[in-house]
Amino acid sequence: MPYDELQETLAENKQTLEKVFQHTEDLQVQMMTLQEKKALVCSLKTMADDQKIVQQLTTMEAGISLKEMSEKVTNIQDMVEAILLGNTVVLVEGKQEGIVLQTAQEHERSPDEPENERVVQGAHNGFIENLDVNIHLIRRRLKQEDLHVTYKTVGKETENNVAIVYLKGKANEETIQYIEDQLEVMQQKKVRVIGELVNYLLRHVKTIFPKKLYTERPDRTTAYLTEGKIAILMDNSAIACIVPISFFAFFQSPDDFNEQIYDGTLFRFIRLASFIGALIFPATYIAIITYHFEIIPFEMITLVKNSIETVPFPPFFEAFIMIVTIELIREAGIRLPSPIGQTIGIVGGIIIGEAVVTAGLVSNVVVIVIALTAIMSFTIASYEMGNTLRILSFPIMVAAALFGFVGIVASTLIILFHLCKVKVLNTPYFFPLAPFDFASIKRILFRIHRETMDVKKK
Repeated sequence: MPYDELQETLAENKQTLEKVFQHTEDLQVQMMTLQEKKALVCSLKTMADDQKIVQQLTTMEAGISLKEMSEKVTNIQDMVEAILLGNTVVLVEGKQEGIVLQTAQEHERSPDEPENERVVQGAHNGFIENLDVNIHLIRRRLKQEDLHVTYKTVGKETENNVAIVYLKGKANEETIQYIEDQLEVMQQKKVRVIGELVNYLLRHVKTIFPKKLYTERPDRTTAYLTEGKIAILMDNSAIACIVPISFFAFFQSPDDFNEQIYDGTLFRFIRLASFIGALIFPATYIAIITYHFEIIPFEMITLVKNSIETVPFPPFFEAFIMIVTIELIREAGIRLPSPIGQTIGIVGGIIIGEAVVTAGLVSNVVVIVIALTAIMSFTIASYEMGNTLRILSFPIMVAAALFGFVGIVASTLIILFHLCKVKVLNTPYFFPLAPFDFASIKRILFRIHRETMDVKKK
């Protein structure tokens, strides 16, 4: 992009500007008279608000001196950058400077509750694609003077604004410094979405489990900030990324704190138990049918035997076929509009399930097992953790098909050893179980009032 100075002749400036913008058809370059002087009004009609342009030009024509306009540009580079932001630049004949008018369009949606993080009780607002609005939503909830916001610009072409939000004195200073240093490096890289940015920050962490927690809820973000976490937000993105995060954070919900202590604790254990169940339930079916048929209660042996004896496939392929079918229905439901997606999920599941059983391709038992597995997986609010669950279930199924219960135990131990080893930004991922911290276990696994904890400390 040229850095040439603006010329005194409007025709030359117009020609240069059109050349820089490759003669795009949404570039508006209008010649008009302002305060009895020839002027060139330049803007992008897809970025600038026509009503704002008319209002500000009318104000200028009414008698405000051009010298009183505070923001000016003197070269083509600054002029182009101002226009790309939605501003309007006015060039006056005989002057080698342009006046910048703030005319950017505003198409903001309201901060409605996120679709994928709904709660029964509590706040019902969420982040939007405006960075300043998102910081405002956080500050409204966290009225503390030690709430610190650091702005960075990343992306060689997109130049996205990024905010690092944390509480001074609670967040780890070394982690903050590392993030800031990495964002400085990313100024020369291509960054389009916040996922690319965070994946680059955590590129040294080798694990299939989610290394960061995404949330669209301001209340959830502020809760993590008070615990010493760091929130990374990007302009044009409606999510906040929380780092560093632990494994057990993915099983907590804002609803836990709006329920009674026992209810909140019970729901946390249900989510955690559902994760474990969805991980090993299909593998357990495969192991029992293949190697450990003797553990089935005597009263059920006939039912199970009648169900599987006509199936031409071994248990592993039965489960594999049903899991793939469920995944196809799930993906189809996500991509389609909501009313159609819900219909596909319900009708497709019933029809396909009934059809494969009637055709004798799978047994009734495996349909029940996979249906319960799918229901348990839906209790996990995190989309990334849900993806991890689905990926890990396949190797455990293979281990069960090869070695029975021994394969399930061995593969589960490998996962546990891996979780104990992983660190995210020098923070143990499996804390408070590894390293073991009983006090933190009570706080994370059990829903305990903060006031109760404070009294016990005293």
